Amino acid sequence: YIEAAWNEKKKIVISIIRQIQSMDPPGRFLQRDPQFKGVESKPCLGLGTWVPVDEKKAASKVSHCLRERRKEKKGSLENETVDDGISPLDVILGQA
Repeated sequence: YIEAAWNEKKKIVISIIRQIQSMDPPGRFLQRDPQFKGVESKPCLGLGTWVPVDEKKAASKVSHCLRERRKEKKGSLENETVDDGISPLDVILGQA
């Protein structure tokens, strides 16, 4: 992904989004509902606390995960630490 041209990166990201959305049950990209007025100490409780994001935001998040995955692997080699191989993208895809 890191070495791919911009248009190839876009294709990779869209492919990942489609794969997640085609899962059974379908995967979704969510964010906290900015309109929700829940309890501050427990923001994830109650109905309506999460809402789907548009495809542009989902693409941004997938791209970020791919970049972070590269940084994690690179940092692991530079610092000679053990990399457990789990990235945010692995968690999203259910591979962790």
